[in-house]
Amino acid sequence: MDRDRRIHPRQGCARPRRTGKDQLNQRHTTSSDGSGSIVWSSPLGDECAVVLEGSATITVKATGKQYEVGPGSIIYEPKGLEQIWDVKGPYFKKFWVIFDGPNPTDATSDDLIIANVNDNPETWTPYDFTEPLEGDLTKGELVILRPEGSSGTVLSGLWRSGKGIAGSEPDGTLVTPYTGTLGDETILLLEGEVHVRNDETNEEWDFKAGDLIALPSGVHVTWTSKGPFVKKFWVITKADLPA
Repeated sequence: MDRDRRIHPRQGCARPRRTGKDQLNQRHTTSSDGSGSIVWSSPLGDECAVVLEGSATITVKATGKQYEVGPGSIIYEPKGLEQIWDVKGPYFKKFWVIFDGPNPTDATSDDLIIANVNDNPETWTPYDFTEPLEGDLTKGELVILRPEGSSGTVLSGLWRSGKGIAGSEPDGTLVTPYTGTLGDETILLLEGEVHVRNDETNEEWDFKAGDLIALPSGVHVTWTSKGPFVKKFWVITKADLPA
């Protein structure tokens, strides 16, 4: 069977891996005000999530550590880590990507990684990479928040372009030829607007903040960030272990 080489635009859930809103194997109780308690251990694989609406207190059962999360919180959960989610009413929604590959790694963790889409870490670095067709490029800045997972390749973080950022034009526009060599990429566009062209099929799409984009590995695209600023949350997954 030929690999799907289409770009998948979504305004709800993208599905190149397990992604979406409802999760399995969770035990929960809810109240009439929308609050509830959920016992969850991410049994389907490593999870990368962004809270879209609502708030919750997460307790790691093994250590007792607690985290408060709300809109914009980034949550990285290793497979099998048991947690208690005390969700506050009236409503809670998150974007999530779950990945479980066939090749285990040596990575182990008894804790969550918590960040926020609005963080401005000192570790922003120019995104230097070698594009198979165009050679060495510098396009925007990125920060890696999750460098590995329990299986295969799991990478995740933030990327941005705009005025004064590496590779961008004076007005903030940035044109990036890109082939996803590291794996399939799932994107939650956080700020700004972008235009994406599949250079193999000549299909084109326009996206704005809040949209989801799935870029299959190996497909060459032209990504145009419109000025003055664009920011995205990204998750890259691949069955193979990192090179």
